[in-house]
Amino acid sequence: MKYVADTHAVLRFMYHHQSIGKAARAAFEGCTAGTAHIYIPAVVISEMIMVVERNRIPALTMAQCIADLEKLRLDPGYTLLSLEPERIIASHTLTAIPDIFDRLIVAEARHRNVPLITRDTLIVAAGVVETVWD
Repeated sequence: MKYVADTHAVLRFMYHHQSIGKAARAAFEGCTAGTAHIYIPAVVISEMIMVVERNRIPALTMAQCIADLEKLRLDPGYTLLSLEPERIIASHTLTAIPDIFDRLIVAEARHRNVPLITRDTLIVAAGVVETVWD
C-alpha cells in the first residue's frame, strides 16, 4: 500500500510513538516490513525543520532531525518528494483547507491517488482525500 504522510504523522511516528493512531502506525511499520511505501512531500520536511527551529520538541536537535531525515531518504520504504509546480497549481481548488502547506500535502496525495496519513481535523472534514489515522 502507498501513502502520503503529513508533518504531524511523520513527527509522531519518529519521536512520539505513543501518540500515533493505530492505522497510521501500521502504515509506517509497513515500510519497514516492505509492504508499504510512504511519500513525504517537501513541505513536510520544511515544516519539520520549522518545528525544530521553534523548539516545539525540546529534546530534538536540528542535527538529529537532519540525520533522521537522511535515514528516511535512504530507506527504500520512503520517498522524499520535491515540490512540483503542478501540485502548487492544483492546490488552488482545495479552499476547504485554509493552510497552504496542508493544501500542498493534500494535493500530493490526490495527485498520487493514495491515502493521506493525517489526523488533521480540517483535512478530514474537507473530505477531499482518503485519510488514515485510527
